[in-house]
Amino acid sequence: MDFHELTEDELHTSVNPMVSPPTQTHTVAIALGSNIGDRFANIETALRLIEHPGQLIDDDFAVSVINTSFMYETAPMYVRDQPRFANCACLVSTSIQY
Repeated sequence: MDFHELTEDELHTSVNPMVSPPTQTHTVAIALGSNIGDRFANIETALRLIEHPGQLIDDDFAVSVINTSFMYETAPMYVRDQPRFANCACLVSTSIQY
């Protein structure tokens, strides 16, 4: 059996096609708010959909909600003739890359 020295490109290429290279993850902050219908249920649904994007899109991404803030109720700004808002923020870890 002959052996050869690996090139730099070969060193960074997986030798097993069943093993994918490590996926880089990112931490992102997302602000959520709702002032229509059941505001708190809308935000809870949004958090669930963030963790399971396959329900909305076909791609297979790793997404998880790391932490959430408390929910706050706030008055509308700028256009004041509308219902009050429920707001929160969340930290998300994801492998989505764009």
